[in-house]
Amino acid sequence: MRVSDLGSIGDLESPIMPGAIATARGLTLHRLLFNAYEQSMLFLPERPLGEADYRAMAAFYDPALVALGQQVRPALERAAFGALDSYIEASGSWDLGSLIEYLQSAIHEYEQSPSSLVVAIEATPRPRAALLYLLVQQAPDFLSEASAMARAMLGCFGPAQSELMKVFIDEYGYGVHEKKHSTLFAACMRSVGLSDGVHDHYFHYLASSLALVNYFHCVCANKQAWFRYLGALYFTEASIPHFNRQLSRALRRASGHWSTHRTSTNTCTSTSTTVRWCWRPCSRPPYGCTGRRSSPRSSPASRRSVTSKRWLTSTTSRRSPSPTAWPRRPRAGRLCADVAPPTSR
Repeated sequence: MRVSDLGSIGDLESPIMPGAIATARGLTLHRLLFNAYEQSMLFLPERPLGEADYRAMAAFYDPALVALGQQVRPALERAAFGALDSYIEASGSWDLGSLIEYLQSAIHEYEQSPSSLVVAIEATPRPRAALLYLLVQQAPDFLSEASAMARAMLGCFGPAQSELMKVFIDEYGYGVHEKKHSTLFAACMRSVGLSDGVHDHYFHYLASSLALVNYFHCVCANKQAWFRYLGALYFTEASIPHFNRQLSRALRRASGHWSTHRTSTNTCTSTSTTVRWCWRPCSRPPYGCTGRRSSPRSSPASRRSVTSKRWLTSTTSRRSPSPTAWPRRPRAGRLCADVAPPTSR
């Protein structure tokens, strides 16, 4: 990042408004926030380390810089996501039953239509280039998949912790590196001729793509947002199969690579299993210890997070470059509305 870019940040007490993510300010804020989160994660190349690697490691993980990043992180988070609470309100009386009905209806609604992003990509004169660029936009999340989730696993919070651990273990291939979801995604990238090095495509990452990654880190790193994390996790895992089936077909038509199709299909099948595990924390303590009752704060928080995730996802789709802007080969280098609880069961 250039020092001159920092001038676009402006007042950190002024959050980014919906629709303004794809600006110089939005990109700079999310790059800084992305960096602050990643300094708490370990990145090593899959080759013997040389002296240059050790120097880079010492510089990136310098304790003073890490502390500075953590010091400014809360202000960056407020600037990046503070506006969501102003535009998304959970009105009415919510309980566990209305939350469950909302989650089910949100997925049912989503699955009624084909992915507008995949449809738009396949309608372009160069669908292969567009699909490559989509994979590049997924890379900042998928090449270190479930790292944000690890932040939400520590502590002691009852049966929900064990259910979430099943999802976490599945993401990491049950300890088999070849089945780890990030390994599968890296294989998908290689099968279509893309580099799978972590952040090889850093300067192609859109602000909206970084916003999706940062949102999960934000709700996982801040424990008071844990119920928001549950809502976002469920919607993500439950909606991915519908999207991945379409993406798998599009990749196969565009590239003809069986390995690409197999990788996406495996991820789709695995995700269908994790949906059941994601559902259980939403329907048992700490949401509610008796029947269908839940905390008056937990259900609206999760609903609000589902809406935030849907809005950020739709923003990513809308902010993709026009077909003429997609490079022939990328070079290395979640709904703003007042939603009331369902009225019928």
